[in-house]
Amino acid sequence: MNLGDILERLGYQVACSDDGERGLEHAKRVQPDLIFMDVKMPGLDGFQICERLRAQENFQQIPIILMSSQSVSANRDIAFGAGSSDFWPKPISPGKILNELPRFSQSNSTYVASSAKSHSKNQSAPFLNPSF
Repeated sequence: MNLGDILERLGYQVACSDDGERGLEHAKRVQPDLIFMDVKMPGLDGFQICERLRAQENFQQIPIILMSSQSVSANRDIAFGAGSSDFWPKPISPGKILNELPRFSQSNSTYVASSAKSHSKNQSAPFLNPSF
């Protein structure tokens, strides 16, 4: 089960994209309430996208959680320097999602970015499908 499946089961609106640049543009159009993003993606990486979103006033308060399978402390430092609200090393357990999600989520519109191949079930919010 991936993050998108878990979020959908929890009632979140989820959409997919598999490229950092397309995901960035989609996020700007939709303005989701919560963003999960993999650090490593084709095109723009998660750090770059986070910085670009944070530079826009309407994205300064939206929680952005960066994720990486390379959980070295340098990635964590870069993530927070780019404006990330949190950094989650992968693999991410469903329990972590259930425990941590209430800290960040105020509604059911979510964006998650990853280099993993994606699928689209609902285009109301952008979601890039990370694997655990």
